[in-house]
Amino acid sequence: MNKRPLSLEVMISTLGSDGIKRVAAMTLPQMAGVSYLVSWQTVGEDSLLPEQLEARSDVRVIRTASKGLSRNRNHALDHASADVLLIADDDLDYIPQGLKAVRTAFDADPDLDIGLFRYSNGCGGYEKVYPQSPVRIAGHLPKDYYTTSMEIAIRREGRSGSLRFHEEFGLGAPVLKCGEEELFLLSARRAGHKIVLFPVDLCVHRGLTTGNRRVADRGVYRGMGAVTALIYPLTFLPRFVLAAWRGKKRGIMKFFPALINFIYGAAYMALRVRPFGRRAAD
Repeated sequence: MNKRPLSLEVMISTLGSDGIKRVAAMTLPQMAGVSYLVSWQTVGEDSLLPEQLEARSDVRVIRTASKGLSRNRNHALDHASADVLLIADDDLDYIPQGLKAVRTAFDADPDLDIGLFRYSNGCGGYEKVYPQSPVRIAGHLPKDYYTTSMEIAIRREGRSGSLRFHEEFGLGAPVLKCGEEELFLLSARRAGHKIVLFPVDLCVHRGLTTGNRRVADRGVYRGMGAVTALIYPLTFLPRFVLAAWRGKKRGIMKFFPALINFIYGAAYMALRVRPFGRRAAD
């Protein structure tokens, strides 16, 4: 008896009229078994859906009045229907072979809960360090590697299908404006989910992600501080000093503002946030 190939749904989160125009400009290959779900935050707007998206039978657009990127991603997760779900932003160009590789990875390993893949910069290179062969993620992440949301694929009916992004973290959150993907994976690792990092190109992202651009928003520092304190509860203070020094050396942050806000984020998280849920403690 032939097993049905797993279906894949690419969940694109976007905001406002400019965001939906970026989605319309994305490269979204039309492939059997692959569909696209766009979670579109339209706060205070009455925007029309671009014709390029409306004409696609493999694209489904759902609107939400919520605020914050993590809420937007959770809205997509709550409405997704495919076997495998891929987190996505609104400025990517997908590669057919990459989408096929995601389905193949989950088809080949029924125990795989989360697959992590790779994006390129469109110039033949990468913006961060990746291992050269597949790596099982059980404890800490590989040296010099950090996770980006658009690299994460989830088996919907598996253990990770019930995971959600913490809504106190990420762009649009009140205090902790990054770190939602690290916390998402930390929750999965703590629960014993099987996570494998595959060095396979999934898409092209042109431009810098948060981890590679100059940091000016104190909320980003605070999110980094909160997540670092969660992952390294015994050594987070010296790690703050080292991260601030390295950031200053790279020219992407100022030492003392970074250090102060790292500490603020860790304290805020300890006093105000339940880290392994969706929302802040009452």
